[in-house]
Amino acid sequence: MEEGDTCPFCRKRNSQSHTRCSHFIAFVWDDWVDCAGVAKDFEQAWDELHNRLCDVDDDEPALAVLIEEVRSDVRLRSVLGTNSFRYALTDLSDVQSGGGWSTGGMMGGSGYNLYMKHPKRLGVLADLYRKFVARVEAS
Repeated sequence: MEEGDTCPFCRKRNSQSHTRCSHFIAFVWDDWVDCAGVAKDFEQAWDELHNRLCDVDDDEPALAVLIEEVRSDVRLRSVLGTNSFRYALTDLSDVQSGGGWSTGGMMGGSGYNLYMKHPKRLGVLADLYRKFVARVEAS
């Protein structure tokens, strides 16, 4: 049987090699995340905002206001809450994981797919993150 799992939303079987439903956003293998489609754009935007906010000097009043805004916005909170994109992605409210699978042998490990009922939402969040990067850079 080929590695893969079942989408919790449409119940379609998704394999690692090629068959993926429209809810599929990423594959996680031993804590390594491989994003697909709109999730790749989201990952890049998350990285940009996370890295930019980590470089901010908290003593700068304008930037302190932006950081507080990020802390109070549930859509942005994951950027400050963890250094792990995988945790930030899986903490989104409508992201669910498939059942997962394991392989044996020297190259063995375990993995699972991540699914989102409305993956286009990641594009909206990516745009929001990029707007915050622009605001931080303008401050």
